[in-house]
Amino acid sequence: MTTTLVGTMAVAAALSLGCARQPLVPTTTPTTTPTTTTTTTTKTDVTLPTSLLVVAPHPDDEVLMAGGLMAAMRRAGRPVSVVIVTNGDLGCGRDGFVRESESIAALALLGVAENDVVFLGYPDGHLAQFGNHALGPVQRVGVDGVCAPASTTIARRGRHGRDAHTDRTGEAGVFTAPSLVADLRAVMERVKPAAVVVTHDIDDHPDHAAVAVFTRRALEDIGQGSLLLRSIVHLGACWPQGSQRRGPCSSAPFQPTTPMPPLPPPFGNYVPQLRVPTSLPTSLPTHDGPERKMQAIATFVSQTGPTPTTDWLASFARLDEPFFPVQLEAGPAGTLVRVGGSAVAADVRCRVDAGVDGGANGCEVDAGYRLVLPSSSSAPLRAEVVTAAGVAVGAVAVLATDVLAGARWTIGVDHRGDDGGVVEVTVRRDGVFIGLVVDPQPTTSTP
Repeated sequence: MTTTLVGTMAVAAALSLGCARQPLVPTTTPTTTPTTTTTTTTKTDVTLPTSLLVVAPHPDDEVLMAGGLMAAMRRAGRPVSVVIVTNGDLGCGRDGFVRESESIAALALLGVAENDVVFLGYPDGHLAQFGNHALGPVQRVGVDGVCAPASTTIARRGRHGRDAHTDRTGEAGVFTAPSLVADLRAVMERVKPAAVVVTHDIDDHPDHAAVAVFTRRALEDIGQGSLLLRSIVHLGACWPQGSQRRGPCSSAPFQPTTPMPPLPPPFGNYVPQLRVPTSLPTSLPTHDGPERKMQAIATFVSQTGPTPTTDWLASFARLDEPFFPVQLEAGPAGTLVRVGGSAVAADVRCRVDAGVDGGANGCEVDAGYRLVLPSSSSAPLRAEVVTAAGVAVGAVAVLATDVLAGARWTIGVDHRGDDGGVVEVTVRRDGVFIGLVVDPQPTTSTP
């Protein structure tokens, strides 16, 4: 029996390809994580989706996350669209226009045309600060090559040679969450992807975690279920050069004959339910693999320097690409929930008193977890998820405007038995998706 992209009937229906199905590497890999006795089967028998959208925080993330998957899609004649949220122009220290061109060149090697690439043009390093009110000016290099304060989106490569907001509305976009989400939604409504690749909420990079949140909000705005393929780029100092959380890291990042390693502690139990081989089957006209992905990575010279195979980016050019898939369907009050999930929602009004210790602002719930809101207005603000026993699980970024008295904060608890027995905890404010944390060693039993 052929295993579909994530091995469920619901997803099989979403990815139905009719007679054109071409499964890649029809095997499954039993994976035993190093910190648990639970054996989890990771799917590597892949049926390609009919269309794919990749949402990347910065130029190069699209290739690191899904270079092999995009190449496979294009070799099979299936459409691929790419959204790159920022230009990678951190302040004025990096040339965002150079990085745009590097992405265009890398994607061309994978078969993705420039007209299928959209740059949103938001500022690198600031996405976690986006709220309903416009972020103040940030230093950016403009089209004139001058470093100066800027308050709106900018891009000069990709579809129509301008940023998505200008292309869609005739005016550049301001630095707000609604503006960014609207830009994402417009692309999704235009390309109607069967599957969406995006960074995972637990990614260490604040921009990456923010893009995961904004992508989820855009999908919920559209109100249609979707297959979300979540990918991790940053987790600890070394990964994926190794599973250690801290250095020293491996001195040989380019390892084309090895698969991506397990996640570093404490996430060793969190097993990706999908590993897409980077090599195409020999039945297709051209054989690609880690070498082709490495060739694409090597175009990012501004990041890798003159020896790309010794750079950290090279550690993503391996035998496979791991994803944490979730098939979303319409839930209550305009939300999206996991198909077949065991989510338990708790809807509690939290007391938020200025100057009160954060522990007093906890939202007690009956699902084994508690949400602790910040009591200070100093940045960065984080809403902490802790267990009923007081053990910290993780935190999601919040803005000062989010922490208001009378707000209704909701957490949903989803036991992921197939992902190594972890628990995913989603956080919402007045129904709006704020973020997600993963409890890798839950004390509650899996249903």
